[in-house]
Amino acid sequence: MTDAVARLTTALADRYRIIREVGSGGMATVYLANDVRHERKVALKVLRPELAAVIGAERFLAEIKTTAHLQHAHILGLIDSGSVNGTVFYVMPFVEGESLRDRLDREKQLPVADAVRIAMTIAGALDYAHRRGVIHRDIKPANILLHEGQALIADFGIALAITRTETSTTGSRMTETGMSLGTPQYMSPEQAMGERNIDTRTDIYSLGCVLYEMLTGEPPFTGPTAQAIFAKVMGVDPEPVTTLRRSVPANVGAATMTALNKVPADRFATAAEFSEALGDPRYVGLAGSSTRAAAIAKPSKSIIVTSALLAIAIVAAIAGWMRSSVTPSPIVARFEIPLPASASPGQFVVSPDGSRIFWGNNDAYFERRLDSLSSRRLRDVAIPQTALRAISPNGREVLIGGRGGMAIAPLAQGPSRSLAANARGGAWGTDGYIYFAFGNAGSPRGIARVRAGGGAVDTLSITGDLGVPSDMIVLPGSKALVVVLNRAADVVISTFDLDKKAWHALGISGSAIQFVAPRFLVYTSGQYIMAAPFDVKRLAVTQPSIPIAEAPGGSVERFAVGGNVLAYLPAPDPLGVPGIAVRSRSGTERLLPNVPDSIIFSGFTMSQDAGRLAAVGTPRPAPGASPFAQGISNIYVFELASGRMSRWRSDVREGNPSWMPGGRDLSFVRITADSPATATLMRRPWDASAEATPIYTMPAQAGGRGSPMGSAAWLADGRGIMQIARGVSASVAGRAGQGRGQPPTQNDLVALSLANPDSLRPFIVTDFSEGNPVVSPDGRAVAYTSNESGRNEVYIRPLSGGALRQVSVSGGTQPKWARSGRELFFRNADTIFAARVTTDGDVSADRVVPVLSGGNLNSGYAVGPGDSSFIMRAAPTGQRPATVSLIVVINIATELERLFGGADRRPPP
Repeated sequence: MTDAVARLTTALADRYRIIREVGSGGMATVYLANDVRHERKVALKVLRPELAAVIGAERFLAEIKTTAHLQHAHILGLIDSGSVNGTVFYVMPFVEGESLRDRLDREKQLPVADAVRIAMTIAGALDYAHRRGVIHRDIKPANILLHEGQALIADFGIALAITRTETSTTGSRMTETGMSLGTPQYMSPEQAMGERNIDTRTDIYSLGCVLYEMLTGEPPFTGPTAQAIFAKVMGVDPEPVTTLRRSVPANVGAATMTALNKVPADRFATAAEFSEALGDPRYVGLAGSSTRAAAIAKPSKSIIVTSALLAIAIVAAIAGWMRSSVTPSPIVARFEIPLPASASPGQFVVSPDGSRIFWGNNDAYFERRLDSLSSRRLRDVAIPQTALRAISPNGREVLIGGRGGMAIAPLAQGPSRSLAANARGGAWGTDGYIYFAFGNAGSPRGIARVRAGGGAVDTLSITGDLGVPSDMIVLPGSKALVVVLNRAADVVISTFDLDKKAWHALGISGSAIQFVAPRFLVYTSGQYIMAAPFDVKRLAVTQPSIPIAEAPGGSVERFAVGGNVLAYLPAPDPLGVPGIAVRSRSGTERLLPNVPDSIIFSGFTMSQDAGRLAAVGTPRPAPGASPFAQGISNIYVFELASGRMSRWRSDVREGNPSWMPGGRDLSFVRITADSPATATLMRRPWDASAEATPIYTMPAQAGGRGSPMGSAAWLADGRGIMQIARGVSASVAGRAGQGRGQPPTQNDLVALSLANPDSLRPFIVTDFSEGNPVVSPDGRAVAYTSNESGRNEVYIRPLSGGALRQVSVSGGTQPKWARSGRELFFRNADTIFAARVTTDGDVSADRVVPVLSGGNLNSGYAVGPGDSSFIMRAAPTGQRPATVSLIVVINIATELERLFGGADRRPPP
């Protein structure tokens, strides 16, 4: 071990432990090492000192990073690189097995099927790299590794890094140091001539040489010196493969010889074409192919010399033409990235430069670089129950939002900083502001901004009748926004000019919006991702929208754009299995009988005697449409003993059912789409033997799209506690906003009485959001959820006053009482927990344990008879498998230019 490597070993001791030298080549010495951090074997390659001295460590490392973006099953990726005291190293995965060089040295010739399979595999990997603008430049048997029957390309781009670095210095060539780039037997004529501006077809030539050797036992040209080999490369046609080995199929021989043509234009245009020809028995060769060499006798020595001189002149002329050739357009590539099922499906964003995708679950945030084969954990979640919204323009911070408000957290470990409460969405402008939507029913709705570093919230516009703002983006230059507005009858996408404070509807409708530079709006509409050319200066759509992607699952769950990369997640079919399931604590499951296939159920609630189940039923939508697109939902009641089902027929939206004292009547919320829309707390006998009667009425949210009322919890004496939107509770409590310069938060709890329903009074009204009230069977306590800790947790409070107790400790929602009153159930993600509860005197809760995991809990649940089972929607066939596939599109702008004709055809004024 040299002194330089010894110093390297010491400097990298906390990262890599060098085990032994495994090989040495023209550019680097290879060591087997142990990656200490990840407990895996790696190949640590140390660049030859004389090569590093000529190139310069920093320049080489900067160039080699361009190859780290390659992610392919048959390309050995770059794990790490760096330098220590001038010693340059780079790290790649260590492959157990041998190189193709080793196998050829042992076997000389390979079986034809093996040779063709290896060549086609390498051609596929080369095509992938070529479409991303990367050329290997040193394809040879030593750089093809064989692992468990699969071929992989090693050292991808190392020669490219050296070529770029040495041609960008003072003009010195590697050959002046006694080293050459490439291996003579596998170098193309243009490489042999020292041509600098080579293209992808040089790799095709080199692969042709490798295939030729696999089939015949020798490369096309050999000789005692590099100069002798180069003379043959440029002046002699190789002996046809089928002449040397008659068992080679005609198409394989023709394809090999086509790849070996002297002139790049006479070879295959792409590596993919080479692979296709090898697999196509009908292939007979291209015009000008060297297959015609089969009819040519071996040339004399004088002809060889003359031909070599002539070839040099020809290649020089070709080289001049190649310098002026036009670079082909970027290739649009699509591929899938698997994410674990634990990933929150709505939580993924793309970095502004398009190089990284970030995703999260309930525990942590993760990063997946597009140049990597795996994800890495970045940090624990900054604020639980939040979602990733955007990455900062500098790529070092993440915007997160949820019920706890909006905050910024570093991508590395470190504390988050809160920006605003009740902020929805969130878009990061290049002007240093974060833009977001705010407001609820009964309170002002609009858009606002706050400095990313913190400070007062600046309200930009109260949208009023324009609609409820949801998603938004900041256009380049941070001079305008594009905002999705939910209105009474539809959803529109509008622009907001930040200078003029002016709104303008674009005439398109969608639920989420992104911008692809330099001129495209991209948005979701049901099962499609749509796109439209957009004039940033005029803030106008210039051509009609067209679909650019269709989600196979029926809808797009989320999509994101960063740089020239678009990524989207098709939603799994949530309706694959109809019905309602009864799951016991022991894990057994059965379906309720007579449940119609055409209805989706949610909002389950069980009567006090456990004899009847009430639920909200919504008609199954057409593929790609929203489950609530019809605007109709009704109350259904199931009698568990008889299996009978009854429906309250209505042509409006009804939901949030709760059983009232005595177990005969149900309270529920009815929303009308009248102008103005209203939400009314109603009551009705469960068997619909009488018409529903109103209890309390208030204004509905825009277009009846959301209810300002949640469920009500009833006591035996006719008193109740109801979840209600902040705008109403503010008037009830005499509270005018929340102060702090923040938009108001979401929900509070109010007390009502059937004896005097018009006289509401505050019950729990705070700066936080409370909901899901449920009264204990003995009427002494109420359980509910609140986000006062920064995430939703379950709490218990005595109705007569007293100490407040927190039940859940790591997140909780949807509390439900056991009929015994001795347990309180709640949900966290896909698990139901139970807490032991005492309501005598001061309430207490302890011994929180999980009682049921899995199942379809997103639509709520009810506690079954005997507190021994739970009722919920049946798990769909479309439920997420072990992994979900995120679809990534590279060079999306190129695709959009192609789809729209490459020109901005503006509509007539």
